[in-house]
Amino acid sequence: MSVAYGGPPGGYAPPPPTGRVDFSWLGQAWSLFTAQMGVWIGAFVLYALIASVLWLLWSIPTGIYATFQQLISAAINHTTPHIPPQDPYAQFARNQGFSLLLAAVNAVFLAGFYRMALRQMRGEPISVGGAFSAFPQALPLAVVAVCAGGSVALLEGLLLGLLHLTGMPASGAVSVAGLLAVIPSIVVQGLLMFAPLLILDKGASAVDAILGSVRLLRGQWLMGVLFYFIAALIGGVGIMLCGIGAIATYPLFLISVAVGYLALTQPPPAYPAGYPGQYPQAAPGVWPPPPGQQTPYGQPPSPSFGQSAPPPAAPPRRSLGGDLLDDAGGTPPSPNPPL
Repeated sequence: MSVAYGGPPGGYAPPPPTGRVDFSWLGQAWSLFTAQMGVWIGAFVLYALIASVLWLLWSIPTGIYATFQQLISAAINHTTPHIPPQDPYAQFARNQGFSLLLAAVNAVFLAGFYRMALRQMRGEPISVGGAFSAFPQALPLAVVAVCAGGSVALLEGLLLGLLHLTGMPASGAVSVAGLLAVIPSIVVQGLLMFAPLLILDKGASAVDAILGSVRLLRGQWLMGVLFYFIAALIGGVGIMLCGIGAIATYPLFLISVAVGYLALTQPPPAYPAGYPGQYPQAAPGVWPPPPGQQTPYGQPPSPSFGQSAPPPAAPPRRSLGGDLLDDAGGTPPSPNPPL
């Protein structure tokens, strides 16, 4: 299903409500991105700088930064990296804890992109600063992110415990548990992809947003998760390509989720007067109705909502001789009637 953006006044028409997951949301998202490419790229570059700082702050306490330093130094000096041994289980717990904290902060910034997409589709102006527009809803956004990430972390911990009972080495058990948790993580993220939008657009609480997102995909959970996986995969491809392509692919991923949200939640669109295939809007006190809305011949006209019907026409005025008077629109009586 395609959408011709720019039809109704104010810029971009929201996608038609379909009630179904539609992969054409990606194409509609690309139209939105290219229409305001400079703004989207600028906002993403700003976000990437902030995300880099957040990653650095996360990597120091988790030990990843020290390991990364050792690897770089060994590569430059052509030596063997010296990485001190660590307890895999303690490292797992530490990584999960800081990952949840990072996800909570990151969710607030990503929600700014969702709000930018909603504004653009509704014909409102957007700016680079829109990346910070979700801070007033930071708490429920962070709660949703922690609930989503925490459920996956809990599952991964349970898998890790089961693998430990089998006698698998700790380092291998952590790796296998992480791999087994990939699919559940995609499922959870896909089912909750509309939760931040419900918080931003409807003012929903974290719990209501989580339940509402799942409810929007009722009957099509598999398609919803599949759409999220493909959209996220497109967003991740740009990151894997040295990060350069992410300036287009990652905003495309976020915009497509916002497009899908409107397609599943908005009421039927109110088209402006003169829009192809639609009658002009009724205006109070306007009569007769616009062309194409006249009632069939022989039936009295029915006013549209908000309109007032004209008063019934008075019978034409005639003289005593039966001639129409001037103000009745007829032929005036002859001043010299024939004898």
